[in-house]
Formats: sequence, structure tokens, C-alpha cells
Amino acid sequence: MWSSMTGGSGRGEDDGITSELIDAVVHQILLSWTALATPEMLIELRRGEPFIPGDLDRTLLLDLSSRSGVYDIDDQSRHALRDRFWAQVKRLKMT
Repeated sequence: MWSSMTGGSGRGEDDGITSELIDAVVHQILLSWTALATPEMLIELRRGEPFIPGDLDRTLLLDLSSRSGVYDIDDQSRHALRDRFWAQVKRLKMT
């Protein structure tokens, strides 16, 4: 639903998970999410921190896996992905 994929092979340049790739995935997922979200939905999302709704979390993980070529994402990368998600959510502004 909020995929960051724009076509192509879905693999990162070096087939690994980098902080730049994590930032890119989070940015694109949130860009897609905000296109459909209301300010009330953003408030509700923030209230739920640190828990990411299942559909968003699943999309983040699937997109990171697809773009990196890494099937089994390690715990360190999962934590980094979720930390970056919340950092970017805190900077979102919706009118």
C-alpha cells in the first residue's frame, strides 16, 4: 500500500543495508502514507509510539528487504529502521 518501490530490481546498490537506504525507505513510506493520512491520523500515530502499526511496520520491513536484497533483516537493522521511522514521524507537519 505504501511501498517505496518505484520499479527496477528492488536491490540496493551494494545489496546491503546502509543507513542511507534505511533513511530512503522510511522517507518514501512516510511520503506515501502522508498522501492518504489526515492530521488526526498523524496524531494517533504519534500517540502510539513506540509501537508502529502492523501494516506500516510490515511495509517498512518488506521494502527494506526488497531494496537491499537481504531476506532476513538482522535485529540491529530492524531497530535502526524503527528508530529512523520515529525520528522522521516527529518532524512531519501536516495541515
